[in-house]
Amino acid sequence: MQGKEFVNRQLRFWRFAIPTAVVVFGVYAAAEMQYPLGRGADLLLWLSRMDPLLLITYMRSALEIPNWIWLPILVMLVTAFIGRVFCGWLCPLGGLLNFVYYIRRLFCKEQLAKTKNTKLSAFFKQAKYWWLVLIVVLASAGLGIVPVFTPLTLFSHEIIRLFQGQFPWLLAAVILSGVIFFPRFWCTYICPTGLLFTLVAGLRRVKVRVTDKCVNCDHCKRVCPVNAVDTGPKGSGGECLVCGRCLTACSRQAISWISRRQPPAAADMRSRRNFLKLGTAIAAGSLINLPARRLFMASSLASPSLRPPGAILESDFLAACNRCRRCVKVCPTGGLVPMPFASGIIAYETPELIPRKGACELCMLCSKICPTGAIRPIKMEEVKIGVARLDKLSCLAWAQGKACLICKERCPADAIIIDDSKRPYIDSQKCIGCGACENACPVEEAAVKVIPL
Repeated sequence: MQGKEFVNRQLRFWRFAIPTAVVVFGVYAAAEMQYPLGRGADLLLWLSRMDPLLLITYMRSALEIPNWIWLPILVMLVTAFIGRVFCGWLCPLGGLLNFVYYIRRLFCKEQLAKTKNTKLSAFFKQAKYWWLVLIVVLASAGLGIVPVFTPLTLFSHEIIRLFQGQFPWLLAAVILSGVIFFPRFWCTYICPTGLLFTLVAGLRRVKVRVTDKCVNCDHCKRVCPVNAVDTGPKGSGGECLVCGRCLTACSRQAISWISRRQPPAAADMRSRRNFLKLGTAIAAGSLINLPARRLFMASSLASPSLRPPGAILESDFLAACNRCRRCVKVCPTGGLVPMPFASGIIAYETPELIPRKGACELCMLCSKICPTGAIRPIKMEEVKIGVARLDKLSCLAWAQGKACLICKERCPADAIIIDDSKRPYIDSQKCIGCGACENACPVEEAAVKVIPL
């Protein structure tokens, strides 16, 4: 009995300490995304790579197998054997929702889950897989804004919004869903990565099951943050976060981890149907890929934007960028800004270089922290963001004959040539499009502008 109490105390401590530490680390890593780049940003990148959906996005954009492929595969194998360990212990967004769980326990001890055994719950259980189907179809069609719903992307996106003095609307919606329904509602029904892990966890051999000591007090169900406890022969559902709350809540020691010998036929049928839905979604995404990309990209490609140095081809960039805002946060000049909704849903929140706000200093930090490969490492001599164009009617040297050489002084590529009359010319071959000339131009409406390639 003493051994049981010791295990319970350890579980209670670590299931609070580890998710809390992950949340604190995530906030710290977001703060470290500045020049000079801190160690936390690199560690956050490795944490992000645990998400298998990130691996799919990266391979789709880079057309190569990364050397870190072992990490998401290892997470998938652990999930297939035990359950959603990543969601329950290592996800920063899940760690934040862990606080919602404890707050709700203070005010709603009798029943955490309001949707348990209701028509609304049945609707959500059916709809979540169709939501995953929609996510896969849109992602396959090149709608790059979809990955913002994945936990690491959403967390960094919203925390960086806070650092920039903006309200985190999406994060507020996630927390509100946990208050209205049950603490991990987002993780159970909305999060694409969580839904994928739920499918994989349906194959696991080790599950939480009840023994003959169970008296059906339902206390284990009341403490479960995801409504995964089942006192029947099936055991815990695929949503189980492996948090151990049901184990510590049971006073009769009627709950234990048991490896299933012969899984119920109904459960197998459900798992097969769910995987069939996912396979259908992938096939549908492949079929509509080309027409959907043409439809989605038309408005965005009609007015191309300046991208960070190392950005891949625009159409691929729009599909690969997950809108995490890490490059925006790390930019030392503040020249990278997320594009507004008016730019179109495809380009919305993707990073755009605005030279008047800040020129690119070629620090290349954006490529170091990009998790999806939308911004690739590039050699300095290969940088070509755009080309500067001079409006002679606005230029002080050309229009008014003034000896203004600011653009020449600021150009890091020596791409501006001054003639005998002290008038500037731009060498398009040397120009790298960093925007230093446009940023420095003293004219109210800059006489020199960088045009996207």
